[in-house]
Parts: sequence; structure tokens; C-alpha cells
Amino acid sequence: MKKSILLVTASMFLIGCASSPIKQGMSKEQVLQAWGEPTAIRNNKNSCCREKGEEAWHYFDSNALFSSQEKSVVFKGEEVKYVFRY
Repeated sequence: MKKSILLVTASMFLIGCASSPIKQGMSKEQVLQAWGEPTAIRNNKNSCCREKGEEAWHYFDSNALFSSQEKSVVFKGEEVKYVFRY
């Protein structure tokens, strides 16, 4: 029982650390420092982004505790335009 509680607590702590807040206006370098390299990068040439100059970085976490999670950061130029999670 104690091991189960410890495991759940540690998992929640790690999940919290992995989801550093990304805010509008942050640079690509700041996002790289917070979340690391993206799993995939999309732009208006290879779908996803509607406006010219937009680029989306997608992060997939299939090792999540209960299900896979995806979070994406959309940049306009070199700055974060918005962030969303699935």
C-alpha cells in the first residue's frame, strides 16, 4: 500500500515537472528549454498551420500514466502564438 501511494505521488510530481508553463510571446529557445525537442514540426507547407509563417511543434507522450497525451505549441515567426493540449 505504501509503495502504491509513493508511486502515484512520484508520478504526479514528474507529470507536473514535464508540463512547464509555456506562455504566449515566449521564444522558440525558451520552449526548447522547457519542453525539449518536439516529436514533430508542422507548418503551412506540410499542413496544420493555416497562416503563412506559422509553425506548430507537437509533443507526444505515450508513457503517460493513464493515456497518451499530446501538447502543441504554435509559433508565429519566432514567438509562441498559442498552446493547446489534447
